[in-house]
Amino acid sequence: MIGAASIILALVLSIFTILAYLFGVKRGQKRLIEVGQNGVFLICGLLTIATIWLFYLLFTRDFQNSYVYGYTSRDLSAIYTFSAFWAGQEGSLLMWAWINSIFVTIILRVSKDDRFTPYVAPILVGINTAFLLLLIFISNPFTRLSILPSDGYGLNPVLQDPGMVIHPPILFLGYAGFAIPLAYAISGLILEDGGWVRRSRTWTLFSWINLGVGIALGGWWSYHVLGWGGYWAWDPVENASLLPWLTSTALLHSFMVQQKKNKMKAWNAILAISTFVLIIYGTFLTRSGILSSVHAYAESESAIFYMGFIMVLLMFSIGLLVVKLETLESKDVFKPAISKETSFWVANLIFMVLTLVILLGTSFPLISEAVRGYQVDVGRDYYDQIAVPIGGVLILLIGICPLLAWEKTSRERLKSSYTYPAVISIIASIVAFVIGIRHFYAVSTVFISFFAFSTHIPEFFKLVKSEDPIKSFVKNHRRYGAYIIHISVILMVIGIIGSSVYDIEETFVLQGGDSHSIGDFDLIFREVMIVPGTDASKETLVAVVDAYKDEKLISRATPKIEYYAKLDEALRKVYIKNTALKDLYIIFNGYEGSYATFTVKIVPMMNFIWLGVVIMSLGAVVAVLPDKKPQKEVSIEKPKKDMEKRFEKEFKEFKKGKNE
Repeated sequence: MIGAASIILALVLSIFTILAYLFGVKRGQKRLIEVGQNGVFLICGLLTIATIWLFYLLFTRDFQNSYVYGYTSRDLSAIYTFSAFWAGQEGSLLMWAWINSIFVTIILRVSKDDRFTPYVAPILVGINTAFLLLLIFISNPFTRLSILPSDGYGLNPVLQDPGMVIHPPILFLGYAGFAIPLAYAISGLILEDGGWVRRSRTWTLFSWINLGVGIALGGWWSYHVLGWGGYWAWDPVENASLLPWLTSTALLHSFMVQQKKNKMKAWNAILAISTFVLIIYGTFLTRSGILSSVHAYAESESAIFYMGFIMVLLMFSIGLLVVKLETLESKDVFKPAISKETSFWVANLIFMVLTLVILLGTSFPLISEAVRGYQVDVGRDYYDQIAVPIGGVLILLIGICPLLAWEKTSRERLKSSYTYPAVISIIASIVAFVIGIRHFYAVSTVFISFFAFSTHIPEFFKLVKSEDPIKSFVKNHRRYGAYIIHISVILMVIGIIGSSVYDIEETFVLQGGDSHSIGDFDLIFREVMIVPGTDASKETLVAVVDAYKDEKLISRATPKIEYYAKLDEALRKVYIKNTALKDLYIIFNGYEGSYATFTVKIVPMMNFIWLGVVIMSLGAVVAVLPDKKPQKEVSIEKPKKDMEKRFEKEFKEFKKGKNE
């Protein structure tokens, strides 16, 4: 088979590519490094062939291929046939390996002569080698069945949603991208050069926003498709994707300290390594079948492989850190003063505490199984009681940090900078309390949100009032990109707290013509319609409910239950009426005789979450824009050539003086 042969050849070529780079760097042979570079391009080409071949098998309905049989059927639409590529373990791993190979190719094309590249490339190829081994020996997408089925099993109905077409690829762009900061961090340790931070910043920000948007899309899918009325359940697999996002957020902030003050060098290397290790750990939780989750893949034999991969990464990285620790020393890392770097250090500390808390809760079922012999899940209360207060402190820091100075902030500056934001926040909190917002979390959110807004918005007014706003924005785009991201996070926090604290939920039974009031909505149940599918394998029950507000019909709601006879599954399709400040969320639970059962929720502030994600993406784009005068990458040969030119010039001047 073309696909299987391409993966095997890619594995063999990966080993030769790594060896070519290692011997080329060790012996200083440029020709061997060029062999390694060509190997990277060929690996990318082979994985592209394998990817195209799997798509070909999916669209030609080659049901003798076990992957095609497991995730497609003759009646599956083209768009979901396309998304079936990453619906299972085997296809998604191939996509991950393919993206990895593309990223290494891009680095070679952009930074071919950079002194870091001969170290970064083999590290990334080595990581991809692990995925190729997994694809060949455990999760091969090109396995053939001994028989030729007439039809496939089909794609899980919950995956037949637009969110699942774009959510996994975006998530995997983030996962694959975080291998690059790891590779640059290890290269920086080997070369004893802190320049890895500047080189990996764009990749880190790119991966961070992709992972963040991927997590948000997963929440959106959960809210719209799974039909339970929420978007985040502290599910182990949800947590597994959140953990590297938290550490990478800390990394982006501590990058600034190293670039500005040459501090936190060891800490940045640790964060870059930890982020990718957490990604592999999350992959282990998701793909081994060791934990039960609606997001997890089926059980497989990959658990030992992933744990071995993690151990190799940790042993190599920690060993290198220990050997190179003396080169990472930073003097006066944290002075006893109120300053920007101190606030970054505090923020990093809080991010790490939050990461460890979530990691402990996520891993607790495994710990309990090892100790007691059975798994015990940690409840949602554990996360809410710890994560919510920690998150509040982080938002407060978002408001404090922008106005602090590097090194030390004077008492006068503190007073002038924070007096008005504090007063505005207190007034806003009092007003909120008076109009009926009494929950502690809600009032606290009002305070910290207004405080953070009050410290950020004046910065944008300064930009508008400047003589040349466009020039000023281009010059300081990183800072304004960060401000936009901060504002987006504040909006999302408002949405999270509002939707959690003030949501209303009721379950009730109605007969045709009956009405029910919930919040400021009046619902009238009309009828249940039976809608046959395009074939006998699917049938849909549609409940018709008229929703009124202020005695005006605002929507004819049609929540559904879809029955899939072939898969022996039923899927509830919720109906959501979005308004500016709240969602009307209707779940049709079932129908018997003339009676129907509904669960209805009123969820406020949900649009703040989705709006925040959009604004965060915009801020990331602004922050990642290239600088007006980018620093030129240093060529491997450049220092040597510069020294030779300088020697020749000085020698000529010496001879000229001697002759005179």
